[in-house]
Amino acid sequence: MRDDEALLAAIVAHPDEDTPRLAYADWLDEHRPDKHPSPAQGPSARAELIRVQCRLAALTPADAEYTDLLDQNGALGAWLDRHDPPAKVSEPFASGDYQCESFVRGFPHGIELDLNSASPRALARLDKNLKRLTATTTVRAIDVTCNAAPTGPAFVQLPALEALSRLRVVSYYFEMPDLVPALVASPHLRHLRHLSLNTPLTDADCRALSGAKHFGALEEFVGNFGELSADGLRALAAAPWFRNLKRLALDRVEPHIFEALCALPAFPRLIALNLSDTELRADGVAALVRSKAFPHLLDLNLARNAFGAAGVEALARAKQWKLAALDLRACGLRTAGVAALAGWKGLSTVRVLDVAANATGAKGIAALARSPHAAALRHLDLGYNHFGQSGLLALAEAAPLRNVTKLDICADLPESAWTASAVALQPFFERLEMSNLRHLILYRHRFTVAAVRALAACPSLARLQALHAAGCNITDAGLNSTDADCRSFRRRARAW
Repeated sequence: MRDDEALLAAIVAHPDEDTPRLAYADWLDEHRPDKHPSPAQGPSARAELIRVQCRLAALTPADAEYTDLLDQNGALGAWLDRHDPPAKVSEPFASGDYQCESFVRGFPHGIELDLNSASPRALARLDKNLKRLTATTTVRAIDVTCNAAPTGPAFVQLPALEALSRLRVVSYYFEMPDLVPALVASPHLRHLRHLSLNTPLTDADCRALSGAKHFGALEEFVGNFGELSADGLRALAAAPWFRNLKRLALDRVEPHIFEALCALPAFPRLIALNLSDTELRADGVAALVRSKAFPHLLDLNLARNAFGAAGVEALARAKQWKLAALDLRACGLRTAGVAALAGWKGLSTVRVLDVAANATGAKGIAALARSPHAAALRHLDLGYNHFGQSGLLALAEAAPLRNVTKLDICADLPESAWTASAVALQPFFERLEMSNLRHLILYRHRFTVAAVRALAACPSLARLQALHAAGCNITDAGLNSTDADCRSFRRRARAW
């Protein structure tokens, strides 16, 4: 057996360990260096991706390295997609009929399945194929879509699932009343760390889940709570595995359920709470802030809840959290809400902030750009807001934002605003003072030739690794300019 084959075999045999993966990365550096210039610091971008993803897997958004590693992961992944596409990544772990959907710690991790039949013959064949897949590859996660009511309960009892660390069960057309009892009864799910159930959970389901004996390894749970009563939630919350979660995501949370959730005793390990798309209102945000259930939150996702400026004002009363990641996308904040966020002292620990699609105007953008509490920000998503020239210039000259490494200012402009957008971009690039910027997203802005030249000549973009400018009407005249800065910029762009 060759050295690389032995290393790959060790990775499959010890999927939870980093050591064989890092040893394979060393082998790649020595034996398979990149053929084209890449963003990697060493000989192999693939090797560096393995190291970066292994380090990322052990971090939270609060860790100092987190956003830098995310940036490296994005740049390396984009380069590999172009120069060494994913099909080649999985060659050592060919997965037959299954399409790899995710990579974790540098290797194929997840697949998607459409399950159409629960016949004994079909399930036996699937069980055999999955056993071969997990015995010969690093795949340990499955997203399964059940296309008939009996398929989910039958699937979760397959012995092949013994190797899984992540399972997501989805049914878009059928409720699966027998799914949870089958999950609880299955002896093959004891290694699960992530469980996601798309089907609505009932009180009976929660009572069954509270008695599950083999969920002790679970770290993340995603559940649809649309049909629960407060008693059902309290039954689930009594389960030791539920109390021990690190990450919790809830779907369809009715007001009475949310009130019961906020009244639960403190979760001792929970660091991430996802309440996106739950119809949360300002009074719900206020209840969350008053709650003592989540004292250790680092990552809070409230996206697509229309609580507006009143919800942000309620959030600004929070003093117990040191959030590192906050998602307020499409929450109807408008200018007043973003300005209120800018004045919140709790913003001072946030490193990843999403306030896209909030219809905020230039005054809100400027307030955030000048906030004395924004200096920790590294990733900032402001896309689909109304910048105007004054908003863009406030961003460009904002001292608190000079450590930002990823900036999204994509636009969704009506034709009537194209001229103003084109005029605003040139001074934005001429005055930009974000010298750490590595990732810039400019979708659908309008460019003049002068703006292209200003972009190419901008000294703050010297470290840029990724530029997204689809729909920006960057003309041939701009791209083919004889300007030395434009020629240099084109050469850099080819390597991304």
